[in-house]
Amino acid sequence: MRDTLSILHISDLHRSKGCEISNESLLSSLLDDRDSYMANENPKIKPPDIVIVSGDIIRGSNLKDGSEEEVAMQYNEALDFLNQLTMQFLNGDKNRLVVIPGNHDIDWKYSKESMSKVDSSEIFNGSNYVKSEYLEDAFIEHSKIRWSWKDISFYRIVDEEKYNKRLEAFSNFYSLLYNGKRTYSLNYKEQFDIFDFPMHGTTIVAFSSCYSNDHLRHAGDIHPDCIASACNAIRTYRKKGRLILATWHHNTKGLPYDSTYMDSRKLKNFINAG
Repeated sequence: MRDTLSILHISDLHRSKGCEISNESLLSSLLDDRDSYMANENPKIKPPDIVIVSGDIIRGSNLKDGSEEEVAMQYNEALDFLNQLTMQFLNGDKNRLVVIPGNHDIDWKYSKESMSKVDSSEIFNGSNYVKSEYLEDAFIEHSKIRWSWKDISFYRIVDEEKYNKRLEAFSNFYSLLYNGKRTYSLNYKEQFDIFDFPMHGTTIVAFSSCYSNDHLRHAGDIHPDCIASACNAIRTYRKKGRLILATWHHNTKGLPYDSTYMDSRKLKNFINAG
């Protein structure tokens, strides 16, 4: 029988310099909660064995110029916070810290630079109606077409290599956080990481739900090939009898006019994979 496993799960840190909630205030609040749960709950909740930080590590930047510098400063702020968090909650053991990206970790600079506006002559037919294939293509899962309400135009991803750099700053931060022992791929088919905890009989698969997420598409998604790759990678852990858990950033439900969630049908892939 597995021992009781205690997980501290936090999200949406939105770290940035000058944030109204400082690193010190946030950490103090978490420590107060921990002390309260340990003292006042019945049964008492033990200190966390694992900490999961599920996305939106930073606030992100909307600057036209200097966004790279601002994003780097925000990740430095996040690194300081997570280092303190690890010391206070995990005795400095980052093997017990699970971190994944969210939509605020997407650098819009690269998605904007990777797209070009589609000329109106290509979009409209002889009757001056938008061609149906554009309307259909803009909303399918793997489309390179985007619709912008801001300037009522279609855009096309023309530089996929640059588009994939949207998570480059997060990838650099990830390597720093884990002292080079873990890396984060810019290939959307490989954007997951596995954290195995044999002492708890548990394996956590941490996914990026930011496939095709950019400044014009705010929905969350995980590429099927990414899920398939993760399933292949955890076979050895399943054979060892591990409890397999998955974590990601986006919710699977949203309000009627909301688009920032992940299609709940994606859960079938996880259910089928155990």
